Amino acid sequence: MQTLRPLMGIRRKQQIDAALASYDPSLSRQKLDEDQVREIKQLIAQGNFTQREIAARFQVERTHISRIKHGKSWPHIK
Repeated sequence: MQTLRPLMGIRRKQQIDAALASYDPSLSRQKLDEDQVREIKQLIAQGNFTQREIAARFQVERTHISRIKHGKSWPHIK
């Protein structure tokens, strides 16, 4: 990336810097158990919380909540 950075425009550099600043490696390493996934599915079904709020509550990325919601992750849990 250091060799490509001088070739990038200002806006692209700002986007990359913002993404790196907001990255939290601890979020990507959290593991959910079956009970937590059941609770997540219940919260989704109730509709009182956004995916972002649920993700913050369980300390995972929002995309993981979306994958659970759409049955791409943990499809065997009802």
